[in-house]
Amino acid sequence: MSRPSKLTTIHEQSRSYNKIKSKEIIDHIYREFVPYYEIPDFPMQITAPSGAVIEIVDDPAVIVGTAVLNKTGKRVAVIAQLMPSNDAERARLNYGLVKADGYALSYNMMCFAEDNGLMLHTYIDTIGGDPFEYSAGKLQSWLISDCQAKMISLGTKSISTVIGSGGSGGAIALQLAHKRFMLSRAEFSVITAEGCSAILFRSADNIEEALEVLQPTSEFMLKYGIVDKVIKEPALESSDYRRKILVNIEKTILAATDELEKSDIRYLHGNLVSKIQECGEVEKREHTYQAIARKIKSWLPHYSFSRTATSEVSHMQIALYGAEPHFCNDEKDQDGKIVRAGCRKHFAKEEFQKNYYACPYCEKPNSIGSHDYLDLLLNSDSFHELHSDLSVDDIDSRFSFHDYSDTRKKNAGRIDSKDSLVVGYGDMFDIPVAVAVSEFRFMGG
Repeated sequence: MSRPSKLTTIHEQSRSYNKIKSKEIIDHIYREFVPYYEIPDFPMQITAPSGAVIEIVDDPAVIVGTAVLNKTGKRVAVIAQLMPSNDAERARLNYGLVKADGYALSYNMMCFAEDNGLMLHTYIDTIGGDPFEYSAGKLQSWLISDCQAKMISLGTKSISTVIGSGGSGGAIALQLAHKRFMLSRAEFSVITAEGCSAILFRSADNIEEALEVLQPTSEFMLKYGIVDKVIKEPALESSDYRRKILVNIEKTILAATDELEKSDIRYLHGNLVSKIQECGEVEKREHTYQAIARKIKSWLPHYSFSRTATSEVSHMQIALYGAEPHFCNDEKDQDGKIVRAGCRKHFAKEEFQKNYYACPYCEKPNSIGSHDYLDLLLNSDSFHELHSDLSVDDIDSRFSFHDYSDTRKKNAGRIDSKDSLVVGYGDMFDIPVAVAVSEFRFMGG
């Protein structure tokens, strides 16, 4: 039997019950911890963009409060995600999934730290934000994005440390600090390896291949500038694991705290924004002929180019039908097998849209593409795309991504997009917004 790879080993260790947990770190390197519910007038509500007031309750999967950092005597704000350390804790801690209440508490603590001049220390350990109906009803996605925005613009100094699982936006919500650290046996990724495997390889069992795609370990996070330093972590099975890792974490946090206290907040803010902007930077620039073509298109009638020609729809067909047509064709998987048969009828796309994106004859549903989402979300004709036909080929060459060109070729012609992301800006209810829409028909998004 072959030995597991380094990626697989770290992936398994990052979730291990034996791994150091945030509560142990707080108990060791801080003292006089005051939980948020003992802080006078700490807000237990948050106001949604609509003006609705959301009531907050406790979330056991996140520790929120203030504490005195040992050896400095300085009080700081602390936000720490908490993963289960045994089977008995799994249900109580919601399997490490932070609920909307946890992110609302985190956001309010960020504001409290800012208002009271407290440095912010965050510890990341979650497989992701809670995806269930309860949190969705409390605007989970908005709260996570609000935490991200607040971290970037925070008016007080901050330190973040990924200590175990760093999963999806729920982890990023607390990671965008002025000093960013990561334990050497932790991981940080946009999706779990199991989820990535299910999307790319149609099986949750191809963990090794998924990890090669995700590159979630500290080695890659340091290489790509996602973290500033990796904190060395001894073997989990070693007898003095906890003593050594706590010493290493404390030493790093103390040094970073001292360095930040001597730094100007405006410099730190500019440096953080610059580092974030470098991630996934586009290397190629639009060629002259592409810029000219784009200008010509802007002068011509909008309907002439309302959709890119594909193997199913051409500009000639649009002209013949007098409107953009829709064809109820068979739906096929990447290998060409029919997964959902269509009735083969054709009709105006508008008729299809009015029937909630289902065929008005056979009621076959259709997955909504990125441009359909943009039509639904934004004011008419307000969207302006940046980096047209953005592809993984356009990413800065210092980012070494998994080669999935064969899979991309199989998807060619099935959808309008060359890859899985459309980015740009427009107006939503007359409010200017930046937009990034995932094309879920392209390999699951």
